[in-house]
Amino acid sequence: MLLLVLESVFFASFSVVALFYAFFFLVLCYCNRKKENDKGSSDFLYPNISMIVPVFNEGKIIQSKIENLLELDYPKSKLEVIFVDGNSTDNTPDIISSYAISHEFISLVRQRNRKGYNAAVFDGFRGSTGEIIVITQADALYEPDALKYLVRHFGDPKIGAVTGKQLIMNENEGLATEFESAYRRFYDFVRTAETRLDSPFDVKGEICAIRREICEHLLSSNPKLLTKACVDCCLSCQARLEGYRTVFEPKAKYYEHVTSTLKDRMKQQVRRGTILIESLLLYKKMLFNKKYGLFGLIVLPAHLFMLVILPWLFALGSISFLILFVTYPTNFLILLIIVLAGLLLKPKLFLSFMQSQIALVVASLRVAMARKSQMIEQLPSTRPQKLQR
Repeated sequence: MLLLVLESVFFASFSVVALFYAFFFLVLCYCNRKKENDKGSSDFLYPNISMIVPVFNEGKIIQSKIENLLELDYPKSKLEVIFVDGNSTDNTPDIISSYAISHEFISLVRQRNRKGYNAAVFDGFRGSTGEIIVITQADALYEPDALKYLVRHFGDPKIGAVTGKQLIMNENEGLATEFESAYRRFYDFVRTAETRLDSPFDVKGEICAIRREICEHLLSSNPKLLTKACVDCCLSCQARLEGYRTVFEPKAKYYEHVTSTLKDRMKQQVRRGTILIESLLLYKKMLFNKKYGLFGLIVLPAHLFMLVILPWLFALGSISFLILFVTYPTNFLILLIIVLAGLLLKPKLFLSFMQSQIALVVASLRVAMARKSQMIEQLPSTRPQKLQR
């Protein structure tokens, strides 16, 4: 009787996972085959931009970040950069202050104690004046024209938020970076298709722009953001809630040094999964709601499945398979051959997928246990001595 239950769990679990991803992949392929609409305004104007950069103990790389901002091909009279320091214990605020003296568009907000990423964005926004808010991070280096590609979309009154594309600095440094590269290619494929369908589920916190009024509504109406979720993960949902669309712009590029060890990558994936699930739950009323178009009917439900439901089904199926294989190895030899074939044909993508499913199971447990997601430790492998594009 137990073996029958295990067999049923195994086949049902993997059937649901396989069918979902097969169907979802076909939908994405169809969307990516659709003719792309003309992006951006032909009459480009430079809106006033407020760029918010939360920092904490970034002494190793903060000079590289500031020098990168100085190289941006955007009128400095239309740009203000607000660094929000979370009570760093190194020389981060000193370096920023030295640049602020000679560059009027750079300013520093000092927090008396470290409050976390979202609170830093809150504090930076309070002192901002721009009609477009750009959120970035200390370890993200922009292409000189990145801001232009981001803000040109706001010539369309229907666009509320825009995000860009990540390029990995250390792509061939090891297995972890290769896994991340495979994940990013799939991630960009998904965001491109979701943009053409309606709006992508989330945006990259390293490169995202949003209309001021949407950002203001997001921060004023979600007090829970001070303790959970992530501002940038909520931008697309908030924009769609207010009747706007979000756009993925692959020409708006930035470079990032990603985790180079599997241990750090797992920590990062658990963090990423935790804040994505928390952010999704803040907008659960939009799920299956036709008021929000295909974003509410397809995009959000699909990510609910991928973030919460399918990882647990994958885990149940994997456990059932292992028990059955140990008990009756000959009956499941053919399935083992299929798994090995997957490892041989697409090893990086296959292993990256398995790691992500484990991370999402852990992330959902953290959410269920109400573990803190704001105060996170810096991963050493993402902070080289100097950042360089």
